[in-house]
Amino acid sequence: MGVTRTRIFWSIYCILVGLALLGKILFRLEFSGWTMAIAILLLESGAFLLSGGFGMNRFRRREGGGTCAFFRGSARLSAQSPDFVLILGDAVVDFSQPMPPRSSVFCLFGSMTVRVPEGWSVRANCSSAFGGITTPRGAQPAFGEAVCIVGDGLQAVLDVRCICGQVNLLD
Repeated sequence: MGVTRTRIFWSIYCILVGLALLGKILFRLEFSGWTMAIAILLLESGAFLLSGGFGMNRFRRREGGGTCAFFRGSARLSAQSPDFVLILGDAVVDFSQPMPPRSSVFCLFGSMTVRVPEGWSVRANCSSAFGGITTPRGAQPAFGEAVCIVGDGLQAVLDVRCICGQVNLLD
């Protein structure tokens, strides 16, 4: 089941309503339900506009690393930008030739597939919490750290971090 705009909208809406009600109870704030609903809708709309979320069903391509929120697409990492952070998205990460000697990927509440280029061997330092990291040799524990070797060839190091998400390492 894929992530849809409607599902994200209602998830964020429920979280914000819960936070607003909790704030109202804890701080004894007085405001009407309509005021709260309009404020939450404006906050969500602003967040979606900033992140490009209204066009999130498009598959985008990105050159270089960085941080992406609500991203659905592919990213190509290079030696100049070897780090990639994905928040609430679905991405395929490829490496350019030559692969950077050290790079890192971080997945928070998302799904990521990392492809190791042909002719390279990656020493993956994996760390996960409430998430899963799958390698060609099997799945890593949902909590904790593990080290695995992916591919066969020239050496590189890849730090993989996953919190409440899924990362698949492919060779």
